[in-house]
Amino acid sequence: MSVCLVAPSPEHLVSTLMALQPRHRLGRGRPTDDAFLARTSTDELLETAHDQLRLDGYTLWTWDTGTEHVAGWMTASSDDTAMRILAPTLGIDARPAAGA
Repeated sequence: MSVCLVAPSPEHLVSTLMALQPRHRLGRGRPTDDAFLARTSTDELLETAHDQLRLDGYTLWTWDTGTEHVAGWMTASSDDTAMRILAPTLGIDARPAAGA
């Protein structure tokens, strides 16, 4: 199942991803260091989240919203090929959050 997210700030992105943990039985914890969040960009967090979610069999996808918000969804990694075909068909410039 895909999950949409919008993240205008690193703190919001972390909160959004943490809300997905119980639903998808993800084993990662929330960064508790506020200084870390203050010095980390949303792009860096998305890349880290993408890498960590891959360990659990998921891919975090993003697309350009034309605003400061980051929008995207999460799918099973086994659906990567289908997403690469489906997104352009729907007119969505989807990319894995790690930029791959």
